[in-house]
Amino acid sequence: NRMITSSRISLNRIIYPKLKLEDFFKFVKDLDLNKIELRNDLPGGKIINGYAPGQLKELSKKYGVEILTINALQKFNLGAILPETIKELKKLINLSLSIGCKAIVLCPNNDINDKRSSEKIFKETVKALKSFGPLFQDSGIQGYLEPLGFEAYLVRLPKHDDYLYVLQQVYCILPRRCELIRYKIYHNRF
Repeated sequence: NRMITSSRISLNRIIYPKLKLEDFFKFVKDLDLNKIELRNDLPGGKIINGYAPGQLKELSKKYGVEILTINALQKFNLGAILPETIKELKKLINLSLSIGCKAIVLCPNNDINDKRSSEKIFKETVKALKSFGPLFQDSGIQGYLEPLGFEAYLVRLPKHDDYLYVLQQVYCILPRRCELIRYKIYHNRF
């Protein structure tokens, strides 16, 4: 019988989105857990809900709760908005560094009305990851690729193994060694 220990469980803020951030930290601690994922897509759109980064670090310390990830850099693989996506990633990296967060989740576009071919999706995914690589490498923040499983779009998105191939293509072209870039395939389903 293999049980997952509580030290390996992280709670995503989406489970209790209207709870004030400090109350969420307390909630996590009361459950005897110590890891969370913050989000940038909750009502109000504020990742840290008006707290200064230093205040959030204090909350993290006070409740013994580690901020593992910020979810997410949405539609990261849309070439038409790549310059804006890079600007958003820079902001997320700066915030992550200031609050002690280790990683940013990268979610591909999952719009069923996306008319791009599979080949174009692949090329734009590789181009985006190559563009992000130096930002992750220089900051030490990790990029977690989340291959989404929305049924309506699943056929057109690269599958898990395809993301491994994408990373191989990124590795072949980046000027520096890819091990330092620290991309990971990330699943939030069991």
